[in-house]
Amino acid sequence: MEWKLRTDRAVYLQIVDYIRKQIVSGEIGSGDKLLSVRELSGVLNVNPNTVQRAYAELERMGLVDTMRNIGREVTGDMDLIKQSREELAKEYTSEYFLNMVAMGFSKEEILKSIQKMEEVKNA
Repeated sequence: MEWKLRTDRAVYLQIVDYIRKQIVSGEIGSGDKLLSVRELSGVLNVNPNTVQRAYAELERMGLVDTMRNIGREVTGDMDLIKQSREELAKEYTSEYFLNMVAMGFSKEEILKSIQKMEEVKNA
């Protein structure tokens, strides 16, 4: 995944979402170490306090553990990771559905749209 920060949402929340997606997809595995606050703030060209806030939120969610003098690593709790994956899927599905309804699409049109996306993906 590539970092693309937007201006329409708080940067720390975008960092949380990005890392959360990497964790639930397995791109960052259980026990893997995260970049230090300074390293990630350098990569993203953001204030270290922003990264610290994102890491604190990930820790609050239980997805990241802080290991004293070692850094931060992804939790070993696979049930929590699975639960977070399901929550993200529900959020994305709901957002997609609500946006499509707001644009006037019917349930049938939404389902056709999803089927079309699946066909393109499998082509």
